[in-house]
Amino acid sequence: FWRVWPVKLVPYSLKNRVLGLSDAGWFVDTPAQILRWQGALRLWNATSWLPTRCLASASSSWRCFFPRHVLPTLQSEIFVLQPAYDGWMFGHCHSGLNHSAYFMHRSIHSAIRCQEKGRQTRGHSCLLSQGFQGSDSENTGSGSEGLQHAEPEDVTVCEDVHIHSHHEVDQGDRALSSAAIALEKGFLDEAARLLEESRNHFFIAAKVSLSACKEEYRAVLEHGLKGLDGHAMGKSGYFSMVSDEHCVTSYDVADWMWHGGEEFGQWLRLRVRAPLAQG
Repeated sequence: FWRVWPVKLVPYSLKNRVLGLSDAGWFVDTPAQILRWQGALRLWNATSWLPTRCLASASSSWRCFFPRHVLPTLQSEIFVLQPAYDGWMFGHCHSGLNHSAYFMHRSIHSAIRCQEKGRQTRGHSCLLSQGFQGSDSENTGSGSEGLQHAEPEDVTVCEDVHIHSHHEVDQGDRALSSAAIALEKGFLDEAARLLEESRNHFFIAAKVSLSACKEEYRAVLEHGLKGLDGHAMGKSGYFSMVSDEHCVTSYDVADWMWHGGEEFGQWLRLRVRAPLAQG
């Protein structure tokens, strides 16, 4: 992989410039991932190793594990390689459509809006009245702060979701919102129970296709990656395109890694040729 760009591309005169590469692992801070990594950070006693600039401004230390909270505090130029479809993050593909509660929620509410409008639509889902908020919103006093992502474009269409019970949808939404509040307070066992309860309600409420969850994940991921467009005076970049639309990670799609490496190589050549004063 590293053969794509020879080491000699980086001259010694740039020894004081830092260029970052993130090769996958751009985690989306959904409730399920927050639960997973809050527990891991506690187990590893790793909070103190998180970026200090982020910790200085974050309301909760676990936020500084997730890229969308860390990125605004970084000064170095960075290039991110992250596939647009990552089955490990939105639900494991080979576990009987084991979608996460959050992406089931997004898919169901996108389908509801689609059905209400009587056509295919693009929009976003939110639970403002029950505790979920946009990432730039102020706290509503419910205990949940910024666990919802700010208006990504979602792409679920009516045919991707078949809703059987709106009552179960409401129950699932309430449990998911309560899980977010529990996570904010650090009650991990309670959050785990509520997330499972939410997912069970959504399984009863609707049949959600794998393609719906995939597209909802992609929309949220790419919304976060677009934050790189303005980072480091617009000098950062990313590559997320995949030719294989199945559940993937960066380690099992050679074609993606090859093209992503080429994109990174081009970006790196441009950056090392730029005068240091502009970096």
